[in-house]
Amino acid sequence: MLYRRGKTWYCRFSIGGKEVRRSTGTEDKKKAEEFEQRLREDRWRQIKLGERPDYTWEDACVAWLEDKANKRSLEKDQLIIKWTRPHLAGMPLSKITPERLREIRNIKAKESSRSTANRYMALVRSILKFASTHGMLAKPPKVVLFSKEDAEVRWITRDQFEAFVKLLRPLQADIARFAVSTGLRRTNITHLEWPQVDMERRTVMVAGVLTKNKKPLTIPLNAESMEILGRRKGKHDRWVFARVKAGVPFEQTSTRRWREAVKKAGLPKGFRFHDLRHTWASWHVQNGTPLHILQELGGWSSFQMVQRYAHLNVDHLADYVSAIEPDKTRHTAES
Repeated sequence: MLYRRGKTWYCRFSIGGKEVRRSTGTEDKKKAEEFEQRLREDRWRQIKLGERPDYTWEDACVAWLEDKANKRSLEKDQLIIKWTRPHLAGMPLSKITPERLREIRNIKAKESSRSTANRYMALVRSILKFASTHGMLAKPPKVVLFSKEDAEVRWITRDQFEAFVKLLRPLQADIARFAVSTGLRRTNITHLEWPQVDMERRTVMVAGVLTKNKKPLTIPLNAESMEILGRRKGKHDRWVFARVKAGVPFEQTSTRRWREAVKKAGLPKGFRFHDLRHTWASWHVQNGTPLHILQELGGWSSFQMVQRYAHLNVDHLADYVSAIEPDKTRHTAES
């Protein structure tokens, strides 16, 4: 039988006295019926004919989570696994191809960034290798990540940003403005809770479990970010940037409205939410913020990460460019 949990269809049936329950991974009833029929046939062959079970992506994920129960980043793994469900739910491990994995990688890159897509696919690769090691899969498919050379730091000017943000809805615009005011990553903004905000000290605190480098981060707030918080105060008792009527965080930032605004404002094609963090860092460097201070503000674990922005400000080199002017070099040679 088919039944729903939320919008997703689930199936439940018994063969040879063994009950099978499984998410179909789809909201389409016709596709759910097809999934159930295939699953019934597979389970019948396994139970009645003794064929080796063709483990699914969900089977591998369950085994992975049980084995890694004490892993420090397990919560992040669970979020990534949740994201993969619409793309891999119910799919036999033997049917997961490199081509399908590339498609999934590209989908994630369009949603966020190539580095994020690499992080997601690295976990997918680990789970597939785990499944192979534990006899659930003969040989794991190849998972190709984006090369580091492909990483692109994109930023926009203040004028470009203003033209862009005026095309967004008010809540989405506040989130974008908060991003270029604080440099916080997307999830740290969309899931920001009021207890993290200290309006008197003008700071925001992000716990170590929520940061990329696992270290707690406290950042000071400028006038613009304080103004945004003032507008959001009282709209929801928990989430700073909540969909008020639904009472949930505003999670999906790369919406159709976002893409239309990118196009109308003439921003670089494929401009992502994470590029607002690059924009924040670029503005800081252009206005004289030292790189070691930027590293602290942005919560980067290595100085190498902020050196990507060093070329945007060369004022400190200006006093040295005249050192090889003709008159000076001639004078040095003669002396």
